[in-house]
Amino acid sequence: MLNFLLILLCLVTWGGVYVFHFRGQITEWWDNRFVKDKAPEPQDEPTPELQLPIRYDAASAETEKKDA
Repeated sequence: MLNFLLILLCLVTWGGVYVFHFRGQITEWWDNRFVKDKAPEPQDEPTPELQLPIRYDAASAETEKKDA
């Protein structure tokens, strides 16, 4: 029974030393992993319109009807 108590004491001690030594890095990791990021601020300038890579016009609709 004494062996189990010493093993538990050793694990708790080493765990405490590890957390105490790396507490700054652990808190940064914890914040990065589990804290929600702030939403980005809206931009003042309008966003440019993007062109679609596919054109939908009457000619393509007619070819689709012929293929079907």
